Amino acid sequence: MISLPTLRLVKGVSSFLLSKLTFQHSSASFLQVTQVSKADAADESAYSLMLTDTVITHNKLLSKDSVISFGEISYKHFTITIQNVNPNNNELQLGPLIRFNSNCKVILQNCETSNNIGQFANLQPASSSDTSNPLLLTINNTYFHHNYVDGDSLILLTSNSILKAQNSRFIENGSTGRGSILFADYQKVEAELVNCEIRKNYAYQGGVFYV
Repeated sequence: MISLPTLRLVKGVSSFLLSKLTFQHSSASFLQVTQVSKADAADESAYSLMLTDTVITHNKLLSKDSVISFGEISYKHFTITIQNVNPNNNELQLGPLIRFNSNCKVILQNCETSNNIGQFANLQPASSSDTSNPLLLTINNTYFHHNYVDGDSLILLTSNSILKAQNSRFIENGSTGRGSILFADYQKVEAELVNCEIRKNYAYQGGVFYV
C-alpha cells in the first residue's frame, strides 16, 4: 500500500506523480492520501497529484476500505488527476473503489473501468457548507462497462459535490439500489453529462439516475 499521510505543499514544488504501477491480487488498499499541508499559509499556488498509466485488477476488499482514498484535502487550488488508470475485475463488498472526502478538483480521463463488483466513486466533501470550494469531479473520455453495484449507483454524490462528465460511455452497468450510474439525492449537488453514450444500464430501484 502507498500511504501518504500528509502531502507538504512547498512553493516551487508544484506536483506529485505516481506512474506505471500495477496493483493486483490484494485484499488491502492501494493508495491513501490523508491531507495536504501548506508550508506557507498565505500561499495560493496551484498544486497537483497525478496517478497515471496504472492497472488495478483482481483485488478483493472485504471491509469498508477503498482501493484509493483521498482524505480531507480542503484546498481549492489542489487538483487530483487520474489518467490512463484501468480498474477491472475487482470486488469491493462494502467500500467504493475510490473515495473522495475532499474539497478540491478531481479529473478522471482516458480510463476504462470494467467488470468490477462494487461502487466506483463515493464523493463526500469534508465541508458540505463551503460552496466556494466544492468537490468537483470531471470525467472525460472514460469508459464504464459491465460494472455491478450491490447498493446505490456507480457514482454517489453528496452535498457540495459536482459531477461533469463528457465524451464518456456507460454501457451495461447495474445496481440493486437506486440509480445504476448516479445517485445524487442531496442538496447542493450538481450533475452534468454532455455527449455521453448511455446504453443497457439498469437499477432495481430508481433507473439510471436517481436525483
